[in-house]
Amino acid sequence: MSDDNGDLREREIEGAQGFLKPRLEFAERLYSQAMNSLWLGNAGAALATLSFIGAAWKDGTFPKTLLTPLAFFLAGLISMGVGTLLALMRVRAVIVRNQGAEWPWEFIVGDVQSPAERVGLSPRDWRTIMALCSGGFFVVGCLAGFILLACR
Repeated sequence: MSDDNGDLREREIEGAQGFLKPRLEFAERLYSQAMNSLWLGNAGAALATLSFIGAAWKDGTFPKTLLTPLAFFLAGLISMGVGTLLALMRVRAVIVRNQGAEWPWEFIVGDVQSPAERVGLSPRDWRTIMALCSGGFFVVGCLAGFILLACR
């Protein structure tokens, strides 16, 4: 009877994992798309702002207020770069700490991630933290640019 309970429990776990797997894969695709969008959005906005500054440049001067949205877009790019660098450094540290393990029980428990953490859905993930900052910088930069143009 205990074997039947063990088999039933194993099937229940497999069923739960089967339910979770496609959602994790979908979340991973969305996360990757969001990251790429933040990189491209901030870079494109910074480039557009620089182009606008270049077009508005007359007699060696330009509207210095345009530096405000540019600063926000550049801060968004920098935060994405910092988040990526910190995430890479963390992954490297985990690999270095655990590369000598020969058995599963030799891995450091704190380095084991849940499925949600593996796809970046964790408040401890530097990519996520810095991506939130980058998104905020992008929104504020867009608002600042719009306000500056509307007030001219």
